Amino acid sequence: MMFLFGIFVTKKISSDSEERKLEFIVEEVMIDIKERNYDEAYIKANTIHYTSDWSSDIEKVGRN
Repeated sequence: MMFLFGIFVTKKISSDSEERKLEFIVEEVMIDIKERNYDEAYIKANTIHYTSDWSSDIEKVGRN
């Protein structure tokens, strides 16, 4: 039981970390767009990929 809880916590921490990284990239993209650096914004936006298996809710939102 504790082993499963440990896996759950580890995945949650990993997901939270990935989410913070993605939020940082999004902020950079928004700044680039505001400054009309569209090529830089496009390149950064293409690096945004949610790969954690913590939840499928995010994937579902993008597909609706």
